Amino acid sequence: MSKKGSPDEMPDYGTIPMGINGKRKCRDVWMIVLFLAFWCGMWIVANTALKYGSPMSLLLPLDSHGNQCGTSVTYNGVNLANLSYLYYNNPASPTTYTSVCVASCPTSTVVTTTSNYICDYGIVPTSLTLATYTTSFKCAPLIIQSQDVLGRCIPSDATITYFNASALSSQNTLQSILTDSRYSYYTTSTESGHDAQQIVWEYKAAQYGCWICVVLFAIMILITIFMRNKIRIACEVIKETSAAISKMPIITGSFGEYYWTLGDKTANMIKQPVQGSMYRTSRYHLGSIMFGAFLIAIVQTARVILMVFKKMAKKSKMKFLIPLINCCQCYLAWLERLVKWINKNAYIMIAIEGKAFCKSCTSALGLLIRNALKLIAVDLIGDFIIGLSKICITALVVLIFYGFLTWQGQLIHIQFIYVPLIIIGIIAFFISSGFMGVYSLGIDTIFMSFLIDSERNDGSVQHPYYMSESLKNIMHVSNKMREEDQKKKAKRVEPMAMEEY
Repeated sequence: MSKKGSPDEMPDYGTIPMGINGKRKCRDVWMIVLFLAFWCGMWIVANTALKYGSPMSLLLPLDSHGNQCGTSVTYNGVNLANLSYLYYNNPASPTTYTSVCVASCPTSTVVTTTSNYICDYGIVPTSLTLATYTTSFKCAPLIIQSQDVLGRCIPSDATITYFNASALSSQNTLQSILTDSRYSYYTTSTESGHDAQQIVWEYKAAQYGCWICVVLFAIMILITIFMRNKIRIACEVIKETSAAISKMPIITGSFGEYYWTLGDKTANMIKQPVQGSMYRTSRYHLGSIMFGAFLIAIVQTARVILMVFKKMAKKSKMKFLIPLINCCQCYLAWLERLVKWINKNAYIMIAIEGKAFCKSCTSALGLLIRNALKLIAVDLIGDFIIGLSKICITALVVLIFYGFLTWQGQLIHIQFIYVPLIIIGIIAFFISSGFMGVYSLGIDTIFMSFLIDSERNDGSVQHPYYMSESLKNIMHVSNKMREEDQKKKAKRVEPMAMEEY
């Protein structure tokens, strides 16, 4: 027997309005006050930084010695006050080799000589030392035509091909390595049979692994049979979500409105459900949204602090703390995922019932705990369908783009076709992830609405089910007709069959 107030106890729905609660009041207002206090503190800190600091120095380039170009700093006898631009002696690897401040970016590409050079501060090359300095990049081996970009001398378009030469060479080298590895694989395998002992295939280990897979497969079959009704419910919830998206393809705040509509949902649903949902959120529940975001921010701040401690531990003699910090980071990462999951379900309950954040968290967790098997089925099937959809959408877009590039091959000259295909694939994956994120939230909203509908309604005239006919058939329930409807059905004259004439 469950204790009073425990998550597995059915709550009293008597005083809670059916469906989307229209009678609401502002919730978690204290969080809005706290949020505004944080903003005031941020403005005070920003104003202090602007007043006593030098924010423009963040835009000034730094040379390889840590000096800011264009400031009155003297380094190795060279004053940098009139040297406002940064030049990289090796633009192909700007962070590895020397970079110096110069008066202006070069306007033409010339070879470095003893009379025309860009070298590190205090270095004056001679005919004997020029080769040494250019080899170590203390002096630029080639003064390249550049243009100013935020105080940095960046090679101009006319000379970009010069820098691509090394990358192209590296790519050809990598292709050669892969090709050589592929061609030499069979030779290596064959030679190993002559020079080493004969390869002993672990037949018994493979046989044991096969039996383990068979047992796991049998367990999965039994679980599927045991949870077949839950799986059917999950499929119907996903179908309902698809129907809701097809009728309201804008924002997920209206999924609750869609579910909690009796009869023909398209005809009976309220006008402009998206605008209504946005109004309720901004009018009554901004504090609740800030509360959930604040909890996530606390966990993320703790993770950042641990990252700082980890860097300090690496530089100090306390490296034995690094494994402990890594464990704490792992736990905090899982805690962040848990908080985000709780927030998502709490937001859904807020959208439906209009309660405060903490009460919505309690209601959502209790509802999901009481229906844990259904939750597992919906999450597994939903995640599988959403992941498969992302892959299919991305693959289809890449395939279409590949066909277009192949069709227009004579007009579009591309040397490495895989580069644009990868870029298009990444873009398509992110776009499909955004849409499927809406779909995932819709599944969760419809599912939680279905659970509430199942718990608080009994199909009577006073408490009819709002779920679809397919879900009613799976749950083996139905709505009882009103007396007026029963009389109309009894008075209805059925058409006579042809045999009765």
